[in-house]
Amino acid sequence: MDSAKACVPGERLMASADGIHPGAGTYEMHRYIYASVVGFMHVVTTTNNEGKELKRIEVRKTQNAQDHVVPFLGAIVTARVQAIGPRFAKVAIFGVENSVLSHDFNATLRREDIRAEDKHKIEMHLCFQPGDIILARVIGFGDNQTNFIVSTAEDQLGVISSISDEGDRMAPISFTEMKSVRVEDHVEPRKVAQIPQLNKKTKEENSS
Repeated sequence: MDSAKACVPGERLMASADGIHPGAGTYEMHRYIYASVVGFMHVVTTTNNEGKELKRIEVRKTQNAQDHVVPFLGAIVTARVQAIGPRFAKVAIFGVENSVLSHDFNATLRREDIRAEDKHKIEMHLCFQPGDIILARVIGFGDNQTNFIVSTAEDQLGVISSISDEGDRMAPISFTEMKSVRVEDHVEPRKVAQIPQLNKKTKEENSS
């Protein structure tokens, strides 16, 4: 794991690519990874099941590479959607606030906790898809202390990085849609996190 420069929200850190992905304290937009919090950039190197090296870009409050914590009630977490059903989604938490976890924690995102309004009209598949990276808040515990209940009902919570059903990276074009960066007319619905810097940049680039 390598440490790098101090950074501020909205600062562009590096280009995203195969094997380089956003992690805790960052978000992806138009093939670049940006900081979403004030802190220090860390590059976390891991390998997948096939032995391929993967790099996850994170921004943390400290330069300490061994800054490990666990999820706690009220924390903002970064998680990956693993599976969705009609009533809930299963997600894996891999970041808490600005810190990386030593291992993933299982969590459940219930349909009624996705948005603050019109809860009875929510359709899970129109908000999230497996593989999406989301920001969420821990609001409770599941069957035990290692299984959590999370919510994306706040405006700033939701999808921050996504891959289309055709395998392309996507960027937000509104608070409810993301668009493929490769296929011009390919748009998919999502519950997009309303991160101020992300939405400002998206609006400016769409109007240019």
